[in-house]
Amino acid sequence: MVTVTVSRQKWALAAGLALMLAWGVNFSVTKVVLAELGVAPFLFIRFLAMPLFGFALLVAVTRRHFPRSWPRREDLARFVAAGLIGHTAHVSLVMWGINLSTAFSSSLVLTSSPLFTLLILALLGAEKLRRRQLVGTLVAFAGIASIEAGEVFYSSNYGIAELREALAAYTTRLHRPTSSARIVVTSAGVNALMLVSSW
Repeated sequence: MVTVTVSRQKWALAAGLALMLAWGVNFSVTKVVLAELGVAPFLFIRFLAMPLFGFALLVAVTRRHFPRSWPRREDLARFVAAGLIGHTAHVSLVMWGINLSTAFSSSLVLTSSPLFTLLILALLGAEKLRRRQLVGTLVAFAGIASIEAGEVFYSSNYGIAELREALAAYTTRLHRPTSSARIVVTSAGVNALMLVSSW
């Protein structure tokens, strides 16, 4: 029993990693395809092929119970509206967005979809927004905004310039004139030794 559980966990982990890989590669591949075909031809092929594949998959899964999978007559209007808004409009806007931006920016913005879903559900009263969810949502939005604004980057190997200048001014007041170029701020002694050996 334990062996079966562990095996299932491994398969679940492998499936999750494969899904993450496919999701990450998808944006780069889509960007290349859009550059070769253009947005309109790509959307035409996608909207022509995906319903056929989806219909074939539905038939294969439901088989004899296929008639039960068809929407009820009273639900057809909402079904069509959901398809036009939730799929056609959404996918079209996403493709135009990917075409106008980078693959990284597109993937970053799309990963914020759960945040918008949470806010919409809260506004509709379908789900109560708790304090932790609100704080987490705001932090996530702030992180996405800062990355898109280019405010997140690697600092210099010698340390943050402002910190080095402050240390230089402090050392100058205590001892003698010191230039910030002579000050290095590292996170560990090994890093300091590597920097010294490279001079």
